[in-house]
Amino acid sequence: LACVSTIYKAPLAGTNPGGLSADMDLRSYFASMAPKLEKPSQWCGVSFQPADWSTMLEIAGAAAECMKQKYNVIMIPHHTQIFAVLMFAVRACGVNDKSEKVLAASLPKTMLARVGTGEGKSLIIGMLAAFVAKKGLRAHVINDQRVLTKRDYDTNAALFESLGIQASADPKHLRAETVSIVYCTGDDIEKTCLDALTEGQSLAYEEELNSCVLIVDEVDGMIFDKGPASEKEFNDNDFGEWVNTWINQLETTGSIERDWDDFRASGESTAQIQKEVEAAYNMAFAKKEGKDYVQRGGAYYMLDPKTQMVQEHGWSLWLEIVRRTKTGKTATYRYVKAVLCRLQCFRAYSCIFGLTGSLGQDAEKGYLSDFYDAVCFNVPFFLDTCRTDEPPPRAALQDVVSVLGEQGDPGGAPSRKGTKGSIGLLVERNDSKAL
Repeated sequence: LACVSTIYKAPLAGTNPGGLSADMDLRSYFASMAPKLEKPSQWCGVSFQPADWSTMLEIAGAAAECMKQKYNVIMIPHHTQIFAVLMFAVRACGVNDKSEKVLAASLPKTMLARVGTGEGKSLIIGMLAAFVAKKGLRAHVINDQRVLTKRDYDTNAALFESLGIQASADPKHLRAETVSIVYCTGDDIEKTCLDALTEGQSLAYEEELNSCVLIVDEVDGMIFDKGPASEKEFNDNDFGEWVNTWINQLETTGSIERDWDDFRASGESTAQIQKEVEAAYNMAFAKKEGKDYVQRGGAYYMLDPKTQMVQEHGWSLWLEIVRRTKTGKTATYRYVKAVLCRLQCFRAYSCIFGLTGSLGQDAEKGYLSDFYDAVCFNVPFFLDTCRTDEPPPRAALQDVVSVLGEQGDPGGAPSRKGTKGSIGLLVERNDSKAL
């Protein structure tokens, strides 16, 4: 933080932004009006160079220019967004730095920021990914939901294009050296890692990730909710043929008949799969569309029982039977062939940057520190950083915050986000005129 405060000392548009107009080039304006960095700023042996600050100004100017083109309004990245990007950017400057000072400093593997909802997290991620790319590194931006991944990529695509950065939302580009930024899901990262392992390219894959940064959107959902490992299922064509035969028998006779002419029909494994098919067949009729599964784009997906979110890569035999019943297509049988350590998969990156609305309690923070070598910091709400020359009214902001927190926050903690506070109580505490 001390390092960043020596870099960003005044607003990007200067102390008098009244000279801004819709027809000016915001990149050039920022370059001339923003505070200059005369010498490198140091942190734990890492040097943030004046050229790095010029890159930041170029990215911020491009972001403002894209917003102007899209909305026809001048919207400058605000203070907390710039501070958040700089906190990560300084750490990114230490990637592949083999100097004695940096090695001795033992830089944190993971940096996590708590960014409030509506505070411009997507733009922070976009600018950070652009900075990583401008440093000659690659950035993989992941979100648990593909819909949100595609939305965030589309939001920042114009920014990347204006900066001449090759970016993509296709997971096939995760190992492409020519694509500097890839937006994808955590499952895409795991699949790429598993493919490298099964193809005997694990060493080459790890070498590639030495110059790649992982940026995680919504850390809690990606790390805590999914756990440290994941099971990977593979299709089995032989058993798949049997499964469809047994489903046919259940549909016509209500029971599975053993094929005495097939020597493979005996054995403990076959009996186990038959029981699995019978249980899944009965379960399929108990499942409800919209509650347990959903149909989208001609495909069927499981729904998470807790969150009701689509499990894009979720598989179950009962879902295959539902799909078979509704579409007439044969069911696919899969079995667990690999267990992938998600923790090791993510830690293979040179460093991890995460943004989330909540960093959890002491237990979660302790887990992140122990297993991800993580340090955390809070990004203040933008409105809390705004200043005014006028003295506060008698209905002081702190009083309003306290009442809203007491009335609207289940934990009773003061919160600027409280929305259920009693207006009557506010008026009683501070007279209506002052309020």
